[in-house]
Amino acid sequence: MKKILGGVKGRGAAAPDGEKQAAILATGSVLRSFLGERWKMFGGIFLTAGLIVQLIPVPGENVSAAAPERSMETHLPMPEPVKTVFDKACRDCHTNGTVWPWYGRVAPMSWMLAHDVNRARAAVNFSEWTTQSGRTPAKAIATLAAACANMQSGRMPLKGYQLMHPESRLSANEIGIFCEWTKEQTKALILAKRRSPGAGQP
Repeated sequence: MKKILGGVKGRGAAAPDGEKQAAILATGSVLRSFLGERWKMFGGIFLTAGLIVQLIPVPGENVSAAAPERSMETHLPMPEPVKTVFDKACRDCHTNGTVWPWYGRVAPMSWMLAHDVNRARAAVNFSEWTTQSGRTPAKAIATLAAACANMQSGRMPLKGYQLMHPESRLSANEIGIFCEWTKEQTKALILAKRRSPGAGQP
C-alpha cells in the first residue's frame, strides 16, 4: 500500500512541473513569434531607408573635366616618372579626374568621399591650375613647394587614403623624383617672373 501511495504521490508532484515547462515553452514561442515579426518590420524599414538614401545625389561627384588648357600638365612639362608619382599620390583627390571606387557610389560612404575630394579640390585643384593655384608664378611656386614638403613629411597622401589605396604609398625614391621636378619647375617660374615685371602680383 505504501508503494502504491508513494507512486501516486510521485506522479501528482510531477504534474505541476510539466505544466510549468509547457507554459515556459508556450511563452517562448509567443515571444519568438512577436520578436520575429518586429525584426522583419524593422528590417524592412532599414532596407527601404537604405534604398531611398542611394537616390540622393552626391554633391560634386560628376565634376566636368577641366579644359586641357587650364591644367597644370599643360603648362608644366611632366616627364613620365613624375606623372606616375602624380597619378599615384595626387590625381584622385586634387584633380577633376577622380576615379571613384565602387564604395564611392554607396551612401553614406559616397557622401564622406565626396566631402573629402571637394575639400581637397578647394585647397588645390591641378585641373584648374591657371585659375587657381597656378594663377600667378608666386602662387605656382608656393603650391609646388608645399606639394613636395607634404610628400616628404608624409602628410600626403593622407593616411586614410593610403589605407584604402595601398598603391598610393610612395617610396623615398619616388618622393625624390617628384621633389626634384618641383625644384626644376620652381626655377623656371622664378626666371619667368623676373622676365615679366608685375607677373607675380595677384
